[in-house]
Amino acid sequence: MEVEKLLEEFRDVFQEPQQLPPFRPKHDHQIPLIQGADPVNKRPYRYAKNQKDIIDRLIQEYLKAGII
Repeated sequence: MEVEKLLEEFRDVFQEPQQLPPFRPKHDHQIPLIQGADPVNKRPYRYAKNQKDIIDRLIQEYLKAGII
């Protein structure tokens, strides 16, 4: 099957991240902070239990791996 061939050819692209990407000065994401600005005060989105469980599991995995 075509998709399986592509997945095999680019398997390194589809691997789970194990660490942060290397530092790239011109391309790294930054969030500029405004001095004295109030933090956003908004309720989080609601998710179905099965979605929340998956999100929680991924967060724990990424925290352990040092990705976040």
